[in-house]
Amino acid sequence: MDSPVALPVDTAEKISFVPSNKGQKLLVFNNHIYRCNKKTARKKYWKCAAKGCSVLVHTDENDVY
Repeated sequence: MDSPVALPVDTAEKISFVPSNKGQKLLVFNNHIYRCNKKTARKKYWKCAAKGCSVLVHTDENDVY
């Protein structure tokens, strides 16, 4: 399993959100789309929506990277 990669602070500019066809929020990061996979009281876990992709992104409860 690959280790998490620390990204520079300026990457927050490249995060945006778009609605899915079913009205759910999708995260867009570096031209890749992520679906919310899990929510806790303090974090949201986003999983890459592309088939076969295993990349994860974490945000806080307010969708801040």
